[in-house]
Amino acid sequence: MINLKCPSCGGTLELPEDLKIAHCMYCGAKILLDEYRIKDSDNYENFIELSKSALDAKNYAEVIEYCNKILEINPKNVDAWVDKAEATFWLSTQNNQRYDEAIEYLSKAENISQSKEVIKKKKEEITNMQAMWLNRLGNEKFKDAIDFYERMTSGGLSDFSLRGVANQMEQLSRARKDCIGYFIEAMTLYISASNYAPSDMNILENILTCSEKADWISWSESSGVKKKLEIYRLNLEKEEAEKKIIKLQENLKSEEEKLEKVRKNAKTKGVLSKIFSRSEEDILKDIDKIKSEIEKKIEICNYEIPL
Repeated sequence: MINLKCPSCGGTLELPEDLKIAHCMYCGAKILLDEYRIKDSDNYENFIELSKSALDAKNYAEVIEYCNKILEINPKNVDAWVDKAEATFWLSTQNNQRYDEAIEYLSKAENISQSKEVIKKKKEEITNMQAMWLNRLGNEKFKDAIDFYERMTSGGLSDFSLRGVANQMEQLSRARKDCIGYFIEAMTLYISASNYAPSDMNILENILTCSEKADWISWSESSGVKKKLEIYRLNLEKEEAEKKIIKLQENLKSEEEKLEKVRKNAKTKGVLSKIFSRSEEDILKDIDKIKSEIEKKIEICNYEIPL
């Protein structure tokens, strides 16, 4: 499809590439598409340079404008699709997230590119940036929730009477109720961020912290909080297992070295060595035990966490 503006009324048109003559759907003006293609083709290389300059300057709206002109002339320009995707992503706002639109442009690039791996990496890069952006927004909302809660509960006891305690409890209850919206908004952003980067421990830790700070909120199964906390727990187990494997392998090497020494000493038939050294049988038992522990830890590390 060709995207262009009517030279008569300025209306935005989207027309099939194979047309030679078209009429504006708004004013009826006749448009010679071959003349339009020749005119813009003369500026093709210039559009490419302008697009790159705009991207370097982070003028993302201009990037999209120039990429559209490039793609009108050559819809198979992979770089233009990639640059358009990146610029589109950076124009996202909280109320108008354009991640899906950016990924769609990258998919178009992927369909015509010979370097599939390059496009795949760009998709991963934008997905990771989406997760980091949502996580940052979640941090901002979480800070707002904590600040609001502390302001609500900073009065303290007016006296040490039962009435003073009752007033404080009432104030605490009201503060929690008023904070629910803030915490839920922060948690929603964290969950969304984690959906883009399911194994990111920083985001998962933020979900844990938010759930602990707002432990009076009954996080439902539908919110996804419990599932994310389970993923966090399993990831921690994997990390601990990886560390334990290194230590166990060191212990295994040490025991195998001891076994070798015992076997050498046994050949000399030294009485004292037999008295003060562990038996070969005991060392073999310890070696088997360590190997068994290593296998268990490897099994934990290889477990595919359902994301």
